[in-house]
Amino acid sequence: MTPVEEMRAAARLLRCDHSFPVQPPLGTLWEPGPCNHCRVPWADAPHDIPERLREPLAVWLEAAGKEFLTADWTDCPTAAAGVGVARTILGGSRG
Repeated sequence: MTPVEEMRAAARLLRCDHSFPVQPPLGTLWEPGPCNHCRVPWADAPHDIPERLREPLAVWLEAAGKEFLTADWTDCPTAAAGVGVARTILGGSRG
């Protein structure tokens, strides 16, 4: 996955209106199944990011991705920071 794809994937994950099944056979109350919309597992969903911050963070990640494509990203702190934030949201380094 390229850095731009990572930032876009993190933005999509933040924007998803997650819905996790809790009835068998798809999941249980103690172990919900993957999201019905984006298929992310319960454990990988961004539960620790407050709802009010998700949309602004998604907008920032998309802007950083565009900046990454249009500028020399090594000299662009926004794009460089965006990669790290996206990897943190997605669950670590995927590069």
